[in-house]
Amino acid sequence: MAAPISISELATATGAGTIERLPDEVAQERMARCRGAMGDLGVEALLVYSAGNEVGGYEWARYFANYVDVAPLWASETWLAIPMEGEPTLFINWHMVVERAKKFTAFADVRCIDIWSQPEGERHDLVGPVLRAWLEERDLAEKRIGFGHGGRGGRWMPYTPKSVYDVMAIATERGTLVDASTLLWDITRIKTDFDIAGLRRVAEVNCEGLAAALDVLREGASEADLLAAKIRRAASLGAEIADPEHCQLAVIHAFGPRPFYVTNYRFQRGDMFVVDSGASLGGYESDIARNAVIGAPTDGQRRTYDACMEVARTLEEALRPGVTARELWEIKEREARRLGFDHTAALAGHGVGISKNESPFLAPWDETVLEENMVVNLEPGLFVPGESCFNYEETYVVRAAGPERITPLSSELFVA
Repeated sequence: MAAPISISELATATGAGTIERLPDEVAQERMARCRGAMGDLGVEALLVYSAGNEVGGYEWARYFANYVDVAPLWASETWLAIPMEGEPTLFINWHMVVERAKKFTAFADVRCIDIWSQPEGERHDLVGPVLRAWLEERDLAEKRIGFGHGGRGGRWMPYTPKSVYDVMAIATERGTLVDASTLLWDITRIKTDFDIAGLRRVAEVNCEGLAAALDVLREGASEADLLAAKIRRAASLGAEIADPEHCQLAVIHAFGPRPFYVTNYRFQRGDMFVVDSGASLGGYESDIARNAVIGAPTDGQRRTYDACMEVARTLEEALRPGVTARELWEIKEREARRLGFDHTAALAGHGVGISKNESPFLAPWDETVLEENMVVNLEPGLFVPGESCFNYEETYVVRAAGPERITPLSSELFVA
């Protein structure tokens, strides 16, 4: 059985799909940090594109404006206009939610760009002129303007449509456009006390949800059964489920990842697999993984689990301020090879915060130096294709005295 934990006192009534207001002091501190970064970049305003999905950067709108777009649907997009001085503006594309948004957004100025009543053309056709008019309204049209966009760490996974770049060219045609695609990640890499409290809370919700999923696991149960149990428990604790990305459960079998998170596959005796679980709450994300086997594990399966945990403990010992992301990846590779494993996960881990996957990435190309109060997932997956797999994933706050683990679920191999 998964180790029981209880955080019922943290469950909140979420009402009719609304979100908690951001404390004024937190919103003001975030805006001050943003404007400090804008000053370093030498821009007088920041125009931000925030799509309705993670790789498109939904985090920008949540972090600054405390706004979550509708659904999110394929055409749900948000634009933020942040001047160095004066009130920022939130532009959304749904008239019906403007008044609702005003109840919880941190921005007083909320406007709608009515893309839905366009008789023809591309949906971004109206956006460029609207943002240009805003710049003119604020006497900023001829200034240096930053362009904020891209999810999951900025340049590495921006996923910004060309039509959005075209919008920026129209909006700033009288001024100078400056790339600010990593601004959000640069100012959020080191977490505040408020951030860490939010991450601890969502990690506990995720652990309870994953524990509920593992509790229904047995021979003959389906992957879909696990997902349903996880969502029921996580939702009861206030988890925000806008789409599968926000509360996903991925089952990864020994033959490798598949194109679907879960199916109606029914577990058989001898199956060994990873259960990777995500949760969202309060603008923060959690991403953890545990391993399970149906029936007594074979010697090979037990060896994979034991080896992976040995690599994980070595990484944990090395997780201190001053180590680089690349060095942690090298430790994972070296230890895996020493233990006789040729197949490993591509990363040794990644940052987590307002996104489940964010900078730093523990990869051979990332030279980021870890600092106090960064929050990092260690994820040293080991695989023997067709036989066994283990992809332990745990969340830590980087501390000078040693990493602080904030995911309370047992890491023991789950045997059903």
